[in-house]
Amino acid sequence: MRTYVLFAAAMLLMISSTSCTEDVPPEPVTTGTLQFGYRMAGQDGFKQKKSEKCELIDVGNQMQYFGVGTKRLVDQANAAEYSWVTLYSNEAPQDLELSYFTQRGDVTFDLDPGSYVANKHIQNNKVVWVLKTPAGDTIYAEDSNTTNCPLDRDSRGFFIEYNDSTGMFTEAGGKIHRCRSGGSEGLGEFEIRAGKTTQVIMRMNISHIEWIDTDSSGNWSDGDKLDNFETFDGSPLMMRYEVKYLD
Repeated sequence: MRTYVLFAAAMLLMISSTSCTEDVPPEPVTTGTLQFGYRMAGQDGFKQKKSEKCELIDVGNQMQYFGVGTKRLVDQANAAEYSWVTLYSNEAPQDLELSYFTQRGDVTFDLDPGSYVANKHIQNNKVVWVLKTPAGDTIYAEDSNTTNCPLDRDSRGFFIEYNDSTGMFTEAGGKIHRCRSGGSEGLGEFEIRAGKTTQVIMRMNISHIEWIDTDSSGNWSDGDKLDNFETFDGSPLMMRYEVKYLD
């Protein structure tokens, strides 16, 4: 009899424990997922059109940082009032090496839900445009990343720029300054939803460029110029977000 009582008590304890476990509600999902990557105009869905200009197949620059934020950019605002989620970071001295669009791997992050309406990037002056000529040759055209906006450069030449869906801003003296409204510099925005996945591709929208081979050398050299930039979709945007909500 004693053995039966002990066995029954043990079974009752197991049932009680199981019932308690099953009644515990799951933890609420408080973050969403961002899948982020870089693409050229001819990658993943962009079909290149024929042109007498050079086809742009890659772009390399000296990029130190890229991040996104939920606070809208305001002209003359204090830069310190903004916070950013880092999507890409390349610290010294490696940031002086060229970082090419096609070599940057996709990344996945868990982010707080919300509308991500602005981005911040830190880069240097050097840009290399990798061109495929109509004859099929590959040209590495080194150019300067210039801007007409007020900005501060550090001792190595790095400067800070910001973008939102309306245009470009720069930073000088700890302040954010509106530089260009609309035109070629707007990127767009995206939303992160709790428990959902958002895919964001930063697409280089330039498809073709005219290479002016000033000395007719057949190679990129001092004095050569790039002109008549052509975008894939006919818009003036140099880059743009492609946003998909996957679930």
